[in-house]
Amino acid sequence: MSLFVANATSRRFHFNYRVPEVTRLFDTYIEPGHQYKVPQDGPDEIKHIVHQLTQYGARPRSEIVDKDFSGIIFDTKPISVESIRAGMSEVDEAAIQRALDERQKNVIAADHQVAKLAQEAGTGVGSLTLSVQEQAKPGDNPNDLQNTTVAVERGQPKSARSAAEATKARSRARN
Repeated sequence: MSLFVANATSRRFHFNYRVPEVTRLFDTYIEPGHQYKVPQDGPDEIKHIVHQLTQYGARPRSEIVDKDFSGIIFDTKPISVESIRAGMSEVDEAAIQRALDERQKNVIAADHQVAKLAQEAGTGVGSLTLSVQEQAKPGDNPNDLQNTTVAVERGQPKSARSAAEATKARSRARN
């Protein structure tokens, strides 16, 4: 029985593992899009290495569509180029989704701050729309850029008090 480990990330993977009955640490580097055949081929050794891999997010070839997929694939047969490409695509899509989720969180936080400042000033706020545009760096593919608009909707603006009334209210609260 053989074990193959493939790197479906865009970074070089430093693969470290131990096998039972041996104190030495085994390690190798797996380049992006490449795979490595583990020289140990005993069933107990492979089971032990697979256990180590899964602890750190590696998945069998059949389970690469997973939100927690780390980009490392393993199988007992050589891993096809199509499977490695599918894994790379999954890693890229997950990274894009995480970035979009972070943008949404940032917009909600900005909206909260604007609403808090408006409340302190005694005015109301309607809604907030934030547009995020990525700028290409040298070597970037412009088609890979993600431009998004995120909106936070809330009810109609609260009735606004005059700035003088808001100042008086703040000074009364301090005293």
